[in-house]
Amino acid sequence: TFLPLAALAQTAPLPNREVLMTSLRTGDTEVFAFHPVTGDARNLSRSPASEDRYANWSADGRYVVFTSNRQPEGRSGTAYNVHVMDANGGNVRQITRETG
Repeated sequence: TFLPLAALAQTAPLPNREVLMTSLRTGDTEVFAFHPVTGDARNLSRSPASEDRYANWSADGRYVVFTSNRQPEGRSGTAYNVHVMDANGGNVRQITRETG
């Protein structure tokens, strides 16, 4: 299913009120969802060879859109592309195809 990028870029926290952030706590930049009251954090992007940044919830809270320099086979590249993943971090899909 194709989702319009504009719809993915709106802010709408999940019903449990998790907030998205990027963190270097794993040694590289990853996208985390954390609960501001409990402090519990989940690494959503889990891609150690890349830099994942600028995450935002979809309007319905089912997806996370973010930029990353991830490449096939877990390598990192120089070009950042837009990616979408399910709210639980699964089913990551690359949307743009920039090279660099």
